[in-house]
Amino acid sequence: MIVFTPIDLPLIEPDDWDKFWDIWNNHCGYLQKVRMNSSTSATPVGNSQTWKGLGIYKKLGFSSTWSSPFFDIKSVFPKMYNIIDSVSTNVQYVRIVESQIPLQSHSDDNRNFWNIRAFLHRKDAYKQWYFTKPNEPSGKRTYINMPDDTNWFMYNDLNCWHGTDFDPENKKLLLQLFCTGNPSTDYLIPSVTKYKNYTIEF
Repeated sequence: MIVFTPIDLPLIEPDDWDKFWDIWNNHCGYLQKVRMNSSTSATPVGNSQTWKGLGIYKKLGFSSTWSSPFFDIKSVFPKMYNIIDSVSTNVQYVRIVESQIPLQSHSDDNRNFWNIRAFLHRKDAYKQWYFTKPNEPSGKRTYINMPDDTNWFMYNDLNCWHGTDFDPENKKLLLQLFCTGNPSTDYLIPSVTKYKNYTIEF
């Protein structure tokens, strides 16, 4: 069963990196976990040392497991905003996170759902993000390998667990999409076909 694939979507990045770093450095902050999302989650409620992050896109009514600062990018980075909008009409919230510690392999919600992510900024990130088989947090690690033409990927939250090493000299910014429904399935077959040499199977 395929549990991971890059996604056939255009590269996403800020319209202006200098402006982005200014916004990130002035507005990001530690995320605080406000409720449990799964019994297999790696962090307890109240944790505020695992992630730094910044919400950048939000629709009314969305409620997150983690609270974070927010900065609306619509007018500042219109190209980036429009790429997010084009992924799905069901996108509810987008957040950028930077891990602060190693994270043991886990499931976010323990359900048959394809999570959409993108490596927004990375140094050696592909050697840090890994998967294990479900219920095997200390099992054999399979690390991601990505093509050059996209930084988007998706993984099945039920059928594989994910974790990350931590290298303070090579930090990474991960873009997280939160959607209603399961829009990622629209991309599954064409992405697996295009990136068959990069998929992961368990």
